[in-house]
Amino acid sequence: MPSRPFAALTVALLFAGAARAETAVADSLEWMTVDARLVVRGKVISHKDTRPKDSSVIYRDLTIEVEELFKGKAPPKHLTVRLRVFEGDGTGIDWNKSKRSYLFFLREGRAADDGELAGKTVLRHWERSAIDLTKPMKAHTADMKRVKDGGAVLLVVRKYARRPALPEVRSPNYFHRQRGFLRIEADLGSEAGSDNFGGSAVYFHVPVEEKHWPLVMAKRRSPRPIDRVFAADWLTGMPGKGAVEVLRELLADPGTFPRFDDKGELVQVEYLVRLAAYDALVARGDRPAKPACVRKPSAEELRQSRMKKPNPGQR
Repeated sequence: MPSRPFAALTVALLFAGAARAETAVADSLEWMTVDARLVVRGKVISHKDTRPKDSSVIYRDLTIEVEELFKGKAPPKHLTVRLRVFEGDGTGIDWNKSKRSYLFFLREGRAADDGELAGKTVLRHWERSAIDLTKPMKAHTADMKRVKDGGAVLLVVRKYARRPALPEVRSPNYFHRQRGFLRIEADLGSEAGSDNFGGSAVYFHVPVEEKHWPLVMAKRRSPRPIDRVFAADWLTGMPGKGAVEVLRELLADPGTFPRFDDKGELVQVEYLVRLAAYDALVARGDRPAKPACVRKPSAEELRQSRMKKPNPGQR
């Protein structure tokens, strides 16, 4: 469970997505570039496999000859990227044999994922984080069009690599909070929709742009606090000073969320819109004073919550 007060919000989102249990989720090139911590173009010139004793896992270290840096701290001429694969998986070896240039979306590995990846440079996500620039496969722009040319891929990456860093998301997943990006249901007739179709809906992640301002403002003006949380999350990545102004307004948002203990007792009241706005401003590099985000429930709130609790003796 999340350690922050957004645990209840996360559960709400999980239930909201339950009807789409077989959905496919994919990232646009633009969002992959914004979210990756390191983006380079290069060739895999060697690989080395290590298999821990009594393990079916193989750790494959790829040596990449860096040809161009798009985002992140400048790596040495030769960069090592670690993969976690299983017997028979040729990922990385094929890249080495091809002698072609690939575009890599990378991040730092975490011990929570795998102790052998901690501190290593790893792919942002195991799928689609290495694009063959000679023949790109399943690479789509935010307008849901297929990109077939490596030069066109690089044009997109060069533009979006200049975006400020946002809270890391790492992988396409329906249940991620939309901090800086939008999750759009793709038209199944679009190239992104048809290429990613897996039997149900397809959702596509794109960066928040100025053209999305009306959508963001509709959420910001919603009477439902949960919608205003969405607005604050989206504004994390919205360009322009207007986003900062709206986020500062949301620091005083009155919307509340109840927090209950394991026995169903109301234990505190949380202002999650305020917290989302504060986190968004901090992520943007702002330093606002942190607003009051938690308080004890009033006597009337306690009374009302107890009246709504079901009687265990009734069915």
